Amino acid sequence: MRARGALAALAALAGACEPAGPCDAYAVEPAVVAECASRHVPVTPSVDEARAACARMGVAEDACLSAWAFQHAEPHDLARRDELLALCGADEDCAFRVLDQRPAGQLAVEVGDCRARAARYGDDCVGHAMQRFAATHPSAAACDDARAIGDDAVIARMLPGTCP
Repeated sequence: MRARGALAALAALAGACEPAGPCDAYAVEPAVVAECASRHVPVTPSVDEARAACARMGVAEDACLSAWAFQHAEPHDLARRDELLALCGADEDCAFRVLDQRPAGQLAVEVGDCRARAARYGDDCVGHAMQRFAATHPSAAACDDARAIGDDAVIARMLPGTCP
C-alpha cells in the first residue's frame, strides 16, 4: 500500500515537472485558445514576469503575451512601446492599440509602424497619427517632413487641412 502511494506521488511529481498549459485542451480551436489565454493573462507588473508566466501557457503563450500587451498599452503603464509591440507579435489588434496609445512622437515613424504592424487597421492608425500631428499645429518644416513621407493616401487627404 505504501509503495503504491509513493509511486503515485512520484508520478504526480513527474507530471508536475512539465505541466500542460491551462489552454492546451483547446489547441485545435485558435479562437478558443485566444479567449482562454485572455482569461488567464497573468497580473504581473513587468514584461519579464509576463514572459515567464505566459511561457507556462502552452499553446496559448503567444495569445497570452498579446493579451498582456493589450492590457498594458495605456500611456501610464511602465512597459515600453517597443517591448509591448514585441509582445504583440503578429496580432494586429494588439499592435493597433499599442500604436494608438503609445505614439512615437515622429509622424514618419508612426506611419511606418502603422503600415507594418497594424496593416488591417493601417488607414485608421495613420489617421489617428495625423490627428495627433495636426493637434501640434505643425511648423512649415514639420509639414515639409510630413509631405516627404511618401505616397500615403491618408496623409494626402488630411495634410491640406493641417498644413498651409
